[in-house]
Amino acid sequence: MRNLATFFLIIFFGFHTQAQSLDDKLEQLQSSVKKVIIKDVEYDQKLKFEKSSGYIITVTVSESKRGKVTEYTFNLFDLEKNKIKFDTKKNVAIVQIGTKADKKVIKNVIDQKVSSYLNKISIMAEGVESARSLNDQLKAVVEEADKAQHDFFPKMTSLVDLLGFLESNLGKVEVNDDVYEQSFSFKKDNNVIVTFTTNDVNKSSSESMTLNFGDINQRKIDFITRGNAVYIEAETNGKRNLIEQTKNGEISGFKNKIVLRGNSIEEGRKIAAALLNLKELADQNQKELYDPNADWATTVDYLRANVKKVTRNEIVYDQSIQEHDRIDNQLIFESIEKNKDKTSKYIFNPSDLNGAKIGFSTRGTAIMINCETKGKKSLIQLQENGGLGNYQSSFNIHFESIEKARAMKKALVRLVQLSNEKNQAFLIQGKENPAVKESLDYLIHNIIDVSVNEKTYKQSLFYEEDKPEIITFEIVDLDKDDKLSYELNLKDLNEQKVSFDTRGKEVLVMAEVKGKQDLIKSTKNGEDDKFVDKLSIKAKGIEEARIIVHALKYLINKFNG
Repeated sequence: MRNLATFFLIIFFGFHTQAQSLDDKLEQLQSSVKKVIIKDVEYDQKLKFEKSSGYIITVTVSESKRGKVTEYTFNLFDLEKNKIKFDTKKNVAIVQIGTKADKKVIKNVIDQKVSSYLNKISIMAEGVESARSLNDQLKAVVEEADKAQHDFFPKMTSLVDLLGFLESNLGKVEVNDDVYEQSFSFKKDNNVIVTFTTNDVNKSSSESMTLNFGDINQRKIDFITRGNAVYIEAETNGKRNLIEQTKNGEISGFKNKIVLRGNSIEEGRKIAAALLNLKELADQNQKELYDPNADWATTVDYLRANVKKVTRNEIVYDQSIQEHDRIDNQLIFESIEKNKDKTSKYIFNPSDLNGAKIGFSTRGTAIMINCETKGKKSLIQLQENGGLGNYQSSFNIHFESIEKARAMKKALVRLVQLSNEKNQAFLIQGKENPAVKESLDYLIHNIIDVSVNEKTYKQSLFYEEDKPEIITFEIVDLDKDDKLSYELNLKDLNEQKVSFDTRGKEVLVMAEVKGKQDLIKSTKNGEDDKFVDKLSIKAKGIEEARIIVHALKYLINKFNG
């Protein structure tokens, strides 16, 4: 299929001599399409055209035996010169006509009822020589029409003018006994948000489609035919379901395509061209949704103001987001699902989120942003109805509209950037380069007793005054009265293998020896056990684990010079 810009919008200005030449050839063609008699059945063929119609041709065939009248209507521009050929079929000579890209744009009306749209038809001739002459004449008018092609739609540069055109030109469509009333509207405060409404008069039903036209894929705007109807379609980028569909006043979901109707091929062509124009202007007139350079306070305030109660049909989410009152660089997102009497709290550090994965989407009637951690690690603490749940790797925030979700996506991405900057400025005891013992004391202070899954673990860490790189980590399972000790040299640890993760409700800091050598001496209940290549430290929460990891990495670097 030719690019729509070629198909619809390129303007050719034919000279008067060309237009006159085409008219002369059409008149000659008109006189060559005649009545043909086959086995005593008369087929009265007539060709007509109007100079003001943009080279719209109608061929009428009236059959004497059954009284059947067939009309074929087409635009010369849609015909493919190389698909015009003459032949014989049984006892009749014919000239076959085909369309460009085999597009079904030839209207087929039988006994005054639209039957279908075709991509080829045949005109009968009195004999082979008549068919040859008719063939040559048809090729000549198609060639001339291509040279003198009309401007189907005058491209507009004003969005306001184009919106006005669509308001005026999307109206009633009648296909035989079916009647559809179409209308177009747009938001006054954001003109690129548009709504197409179709009322099916026969079924007394109504459907509206609302979207930001910038979400449409310009390569997926076209007019087509199916059965006996003309449709104009426009599909979203990536086939994303971003078009809100309302049926009889109630939100029914989201679609990836709008479908309009046209009374004719020419109307479909014009509306499709206007939509292509609208896509271009919509891209140029998108509003700046959020300042990408906003600071931390501004971003958090924006989130706090816009993460709120959402009602979609009968589903209600009461939502809020706020900063943690005790822990810096940590936020709490709360969602109360009223219909299920369920309250969920998600406590997270924005730096753990994958900014590249933050995106808005739709599911059913819901609009949401999914916030997912880097590597899908379960680093988000979940509290359900007041109880502690397993750590999660993601959560969803719901919104009333696509545009609000679009703006919030930008704000959340900015939040992640700012949070990462905060983490890079992480200090030990308020210092960028503290002394070794100061750092060890800080580490000891943050390795504390932990209770998880109704079990309590007593943890402690010691170091030798004269050899501070030699440390001993002890952990006691108070329920089992088991004591494990690990003695190691911090120089032996692989800085790249010091990290934290979660397991269910548990937060763990893992440290591994370089080359996975078994250099950590382990003792169980006072008796030597075996040498191992790694150890795990339990943390009270994600932020406590982050502190332990940072301190360990700092000390490993310090001891390795």
